[in-house]
Amino acid sequence: MHKRQYAMDKFPTDKEFEMEKFPTVENFRRYADADVAFKWKDLPKGVYKITSRTPVDGRFGPSMRLGLVTESGDQFLVWAPARLVEKLNNDAEIRFILNEGLEKSKNDPSRRYFAFSTLH
Repeated sequence: MHKRQYAMDKFPTDKEFEMEKFPTVENFRRYADADVAFKWKDLPKGVYKITSRTPVDGRFGPSMRLGLVTESGDQFLVWAPARLVEKLNNDAEIRFILNEGLEKSKNDPSRRYFAFSTLH
């Protein structure tokens, strides 16, 4: 069986934790404290305030890591989808994002995209 390779240098070292074992809540807390960005698809639906923007030039074009916080104080570090990156680059005054989740395309229902709204 082929095992997926992870860049473990981004995560805190933990000699007791092995990828074959089921992770504990403590492992997730350590990963959350490691300043590792999650994917946008893993971000719960809701309203977020942008606390930081880190533009990154990747091999697939410009991307951006966003620091987000909820009204209840939960903090997230996520990779923004390409359409959101384009919108944020064109309008620096955007402060809030509503993550509406995954939506079906009107023209081609087999295709999906990340729906979001922004607010100044």
